[in-house]
Amino acid sequence: MSETKIVGTELTAGQKISRIVVASVLTGVGFIASAPFALVPGAIHWRIFAFIPCVVGILWGWRTGFLAGYFGNFLWSLTGYFNIMTLITDCTAVGLTGLVPGLLVKPEECKTKGGMAKAGIISVISGIIMIPIVSFGMNLIGLAPFWVFVGLLIPSDLPSMIFTGIAVNYLYSEERHRTRF
Repeated sequence: MSETKIVGTELTAGQKISRIVVASVLTGVGFIASAPFALVPGAIHWRIFAFIPCVVGILWGWRTGFLAGYFGNFLWSLTGYFNIMTLITDCTAVGLTGLVPGLLVKPEECKTKGGMAKAGIISVISGIIMIPIVSFGMNLIGLAPFWVFVGLLIPSDLPSMIFTGIAVNYLYSEERHRTRF
């Protein structure tokens, strides 16, 4: 079965890179903005903008969502949270919070209450996948026991992810976001 393509909607390489850069910086700045609210100084802060990679993944596609989460988290880590596990587990796990919703939710679904709820639930599920991965990495380098990190990451990241669908509904414009990669 062939895929129907809309003429003139394919993004150029430069446009794709621009989206990744903008989304990564937006994610990083969002995380930096909430960094003063540290739960574990040097490791975990209150991420009131944890939904950004989820929203990016849904609006601009799972690849952009993953890369926004990965590079955005890396940018945030440069403010004093960086450790070797950041690149291996933390950035990868945060990238998954953009990848999973981007694969499972289409932006037009968020025009309905059911679609917004689906986006929020899938985003929270992606956060639930992220938490043990990040906790494992932080435990491995000796910052704190695994379960301590799990217990701190749940209130740090999951609450804001519930609002992913509402954010997508507000930001979605069929004309601007039709092309996903």
